[in-house]
Amino acid sequence: METQSILNVVIAIVALGSVALLFWLRALIYYYSRRQNRFKRAVAEDEISSYHNEEEIFTITGNLVKEFTDVPLTNNYVIQDTLLGRGSSAHVVIGVSKKSQRRYAIKAVDTSHVNIAWKYERELDILRLTDHTNIIRVYEMYRLPTALYFVMELCTGGHLGQVLKQQNDGCLDQDLARTYIGQICRALFHCHSQGIVHRDVKLQNILLESNGRDAQVKLVDFGNSARFSLNTLPLRKIVGTTYTAAPEVFKQEYDERCDIWSLGVVAYILLSGRRPFES
Repeated sequence: METQSILNVVIAIVALGSVALLFWLRALIYYYSRRQNRFKRAVAEDEISSYHNEEEIFTITGNLVKEFTDVPLTNNYVIQDTLLGRGSSAHVVIGVSKKSQRRYAIKAVDTSHVNIAWKYERELDILRLTDHTNIIRVYEMYRLPTALYFVMELCTGGHLGQVLKQQNDGCLDQDLARTYIGQICRALFHCHSQGIVHRDVKLQNILLESNGRDAQVKLVDFGNSARFSLNTLPLRKIVGTTYTAAPEVFKQEYDERCDIWSLGVVAYILLSGRRPFES
């Protein structure tokens, strides 16, 4: 009887040991499986990053902005009468370099207005971080007592709103629209990878570099943009344009994905010729 009791105890210990061993083996397999999956994701992300960097090799560096203080703009540029655009505190004209005879877009900012200069200083700081074919480039900046001048690349093809109005049926060919949308996607990917959210993606802020069929689009006007990180999210300031802003912006709890919503609205307008969510 005593022998049988001892045997039962031994069998119970062996059974418990087997269960424990099985548990630890399954835990070990799960751990290494998770570790392998993380490794695969890391490799995939590296491949994507490498692919993106390969694309960027062919861009021309545009974030090395040369600054001039108390130097008149007219020392280096001849200003033409052509007005490219006007806002409440800035206007854009064409300037011709006296040295190279190349034409540039020059944004003139009236800093005599209260609380204006900081916005354009922030825009310049953000543009310093960008280096992409589909993002407008700033080459020089002139600081004067009551004005700032940004010397930028000149885009002569107009903005996408103007391009859309020129179409006979009021919307773009699907292949052309896909090309433009893809280019802006790449521009936004670059911005987001640098911790920049644009916050005002719309037709008027997407320019064509020329009137050619193969012209590249350029994302412009980073005046409403912001830097973001894990510590600063969610963003809460309501900025942008009403019909392109994501619902989360009005809820004052959003992140960089608000740009993707806005791009979706742009895509809808390009393909249909009208704004979404309107009767």
